[in-house]
Amino acid sequence: MNCCVIRSKNPQIILKAFLKNIYYKNIITVSYKFALIQIMFQNVMIKELPTSVFPSAIAEIRMDDISMRTIRKDAFCAMTIFNVIISNTSIQEIQSGAFSDRALIQSLEFVDVQLQNINTAAFRAGHDNLTIQHSRLSMLNLHYRSLLQ
Repeated sequence: MNCCVIRSKNPQIILKAFLKNIYYKNIITVSYKFALIQIMFQNVMIKELPTSVFPSAIAEIRMDDISMRTIRKDAFCAMTIFNVIISNTSIQEIQSGAFSDRALIQSLEFVDVQLQNINTAAFRAGHDNLTIQHSRLSMLNLHYRSLLQ
């Protein structure tokens, strides 16, 4: 298990929080008093991302080599998230509203991801770029347009 927090010279700013080779039954809400630049999960097994797990503005959330059961409604609800990059990952379910309509995500990327069940209106967050490449989608509820409404 590896955990690492890198702080800047200013004690109120955390540059990077890094979690590697960890098994979480449930991630509790990431509530932080500091400006956080990047959260990175690598080689992590997560049962679920619960509601409001990312409630504060953040520059980047990166998930690589993750096995995850569920992304719950409003898990990504911060007002501003610049980048969400999910790669080499298996996700069983993305619930409706998982990427909250209160959030603005500049770039949302799924690369080499297995998505088993994407519920209607899963991606409600405003975003400039939604990329799904080299990925396998097993069950989409309704059509593409409803995923974004």
